[in-house]
Amino acid sequence: MSPISRRVVPGIIAAAVLGLVLFETSDALRSQLTGPVSKPRSAASRLDPYAHLDGLIAAGARDVLPSTMRDPFGYGSVSQPTVGPRPVIKPKPPVVVERPMPVLTAVVSDADPQAVIRFEGRSYTVRAGSLFADFRVVSISADQVVLDKNGEQIVLHRVTKGE
Repeated sequence: MSPISRRVVPGIIAAAVLGLVLFETSDALRSQLTGPVSKPRSAASRLDPYAHLDGLIAAGARDVLPSTMRDPFGYGSVSQPTVGPRPVIKPKPPVVVERPMPVLTAVVSDADPQAVIRFEGRSYTVRAGSLFADFRVVSISADQVVLDKNGEQIVLHRVTKGE
C-alpha cells in the first residue's frame, strides 16, 4: 500500500461515517418534529399540546365513582363514602377552672396593720388599699381581712391552730 493511500483511505472512511451519522440524525429530528408519516397531526394539536387533556376535563369523569376514590391526605387508608346526613357535633362548653381562694396566714395589728396572705404558691404581705393578684385589700382587722375582687367582697378569717 502506498503512503498516499494510507492517508486518504482513513479520511474517506471518516467522511462516510460522518455522512451516515448526519443522515440518521436529520431523519430522526424530522420524524420527531413532524410525527409519524401515517398519522398527520391537526393544526389545533400542534398549537395547544394540552387540547386533548382539556377536552377530557371538560367532559368530566363519568366512570369514576366516589367509592373508588381515595383520600389523598390519608396515608394508606381508603375512604368510605358517607351515607345519609352527617351527625351534628355540638361544641362543648368551655371548662371553667376556679382559682383557689387566698388563705390568711398571719395578721400584724399595730398602728399600720399588715397581713400575710398565701395565694397560688406565693405569700403576699399587704396593707389596706394595696393590690395583689386580682384582689384589692379593703380592710385588715385582728382576725380577718376583707378583699374586693371585681366588686365582690371576700372575707378571709385567720386560721387558728385547732381548725
